Amino acid sequence: MSLSNKPIDELSSTQKYLEKIIPFLVASVLFMEFLDISIINTAVPSIARSFNISPILLKFSVASYFLSLAIFIPISGWCADKFGVRKTFLFSVTLFTIASLLCGLSTNIWQLTFFRFLQGVGGAFMNPVSRIIVLRLFPAKDIVRIQGIIFTPAMLGYVLGPFLGGVITDYLSWHWIFLINVPAGLTIIYIGRKHIIDYIEPHIKKLDIFGFFLAAFSLCLITIFIETLNHYEILSKEMVFLSGIIGSILFIILVWRCLHSSSPILDFALLKIRTFKLGFYINLCMYALNASIAFLLPLMFQENFKLSPAQSGLLILPMAIAYLIFRGISSRIIRQFGFRQTLIANLTLVFIWLISLSFIQQSTSIYIIIIILFLLGASTIIAGSSTGALNYIEMPKQHTSQATSIDLTFRQFSSSMGIGISSFLLITLSNLLGINIATHGAKVFHDTFIILYQY
Repeated sequence: MSLSNKPIDELSSTQKYLEKIIPFLVASVLFMEFLDISIINTAVPSIARSFNISPILLKFSVASYFLSLAIFIPISGWCADKFGVRKTFLFSVTLFTIASLLCGLSTNIWQLTFFRFLQGVGGAFMNPVSRIIVLRLFPAKDIVRIQGIIFTPAMLGYVLGPFLGGVITDYLSWHWIFLINVPAGLTIIYIGRKHIIDYIEPHIKKLDIFGFFLAAFSLCLITIFIETLNHYEILSKEMVFLSGIIGSILFIILVWRCLHSSSPILDFALLKIRTFKLGFYINLCMYALNASIAFLLPLMFQENFKLSPAQSGLLILPMAIAYLIFRGISSRIIRQFGFRQTLIANLTLVFIWLISLSFIQQSTSIYIIIIILFLLGASTIIAGSSTGALNYIEMPKQHTSQATSIDLTFRQFSSSMGIGISSFLLITLSNLLGINIATHGAKVFHDTFIILYQY
């Protein structure tokens, strides 16, 4: 008999068991998702060689994952309430697992891009629904403790992603960075079917379906515009700019609709709150910058510095380790110095470390590169934590879920935009300077970092 079908009085005897197995299950899901976000970057040059294309074209596959997160995160909570957390959770992990298998079997860039998009759809539901499961099971007094148990191993996925991606690519093949999700996903599905208790919200608000499709089409078209600039062999120049115009018009209609709707898909009215608006725009820039760096560094290390994928992943690892270390102590730093001072100081430091990246060469000491990347990771995560405090300092409690939805949506969308913008800059500078990034491209990468800093 499935645990989800047992009467409530029978569930009390298994409560302690659930409190052990559910955090492990949720941590495994988040570990798999966080790993998948970062694992692909160090494999990009190898995938490009396998497909016989420029590595820059892999931006479509990397950005498509972030785009699908941006589109589907806003409806994940509604779907969990409507169809039940158990069904939604199992659907998301199943889709993620199948899409991972298809990514590993892809034979060209377009297959990989489409299957990465599907993978992102699964990921868009996995993270929020996993959090809902924890909130349903545990009392409020235990949530902070349980979140610490869950997110520490989950962050390890993000930390280990670049290194594992490089090692797997070097010693197996790039296909396995996706195929390793299959046994993990099947195990999670098996455990989830047995142990997740279903819950369906009896009073559910109406979903703004038209608003959802407006958001989906506008974000997709704007992404197509940014990603295909300078790639007129894929789409004609007229089609590229037409997609940008139509996408912008649809986005304006989306904002107007959301501002005049009683239950908007994205509550843009919250941007009237000064601190949330400031934090929201800082997040847009920071996530675009982070995604750009994560995409550009492995390219520079492998294409220009001629490092192997494993060496490239190992060199990027200090930045991810800094994320893990300073995520845990950033709250104490903010309490000590205040979020405003902490935010300003660390945004300044991010710019300094980014400028420092524009001076590294193949001959630069590996220790200097490690120090710069570690400090960049530290400043980035502290600035991000400060922005999180800024976002909700004046936010009424009844609007926190809507604020989280719009914030998470545009974090992912800005990550997609960051990859497109940095790739556009890289290609444009390469063409203007007449430099091949695979031979004498260090200057192109350096100039791109400088422009990103000014942005």
